[in-house]
Amino acid sequence: MYVFDYGAPIGYRLALWHPERITANISQNGNMYEEGLGKKWEARKAYWKNPTDELRRQFASAYALETIIGQYTFGTPDGSVGPDGYSLDYFYVCQPGRAEMQNDLILDYRSNVALYPEFQKYLRTYQPPCSLSGVRMTLRSSLPVPRHSSVIFQMPRYTLFPAATLLSKAITPR
Repeated sequence: MYVFDYGAPIGYRLALWHPERITANISQNGNMYEEGLGKKWEARKAYWKNPTDELRRQFASAYALETIIGQYTFGTPDGSVGPDGYSLDYFYVCQPGRAEMQNDLILDYRSNVALYPEFQKYLRTYQPPCSLSGVRMTLRSSLPVPRHSSVIFQMPRYTLFPAATLLSKAITPR
């Protein structure tokens, strides 16, 4: 199962419903710990507790072009990320009603955070052989390390292909 960023909880929910169908887990920035939410989510937590229009309007900066570009380029060398992805994201968020849909998702994300303990329990119970996450990638595989150990790889936030290459060489199917 490959999960990514904001949509990762969908995959984690599927894993909860059918853990026997998951033979490996690859998570790219797919958070399941409150500590991983970071500072920007503090305001969102306040919004979850008291979803006023005033708090909702605070999220308009999340849809600014500079913010979207930063989501793609943070932690990467200058010029290493082409404009296609962030330009397309910006185009779509500028469509009528899209920012409001995103704000609805921000409010609903609290239902995912409420399930974080269940997602963590799933990982502890079933221990899928591979787990990659965020800038600090954690690999669990058939490499000659103890089953519960992790090997950390530093990778740019949105790098996928080096991780896929690494996995194809390191993971032995069950």
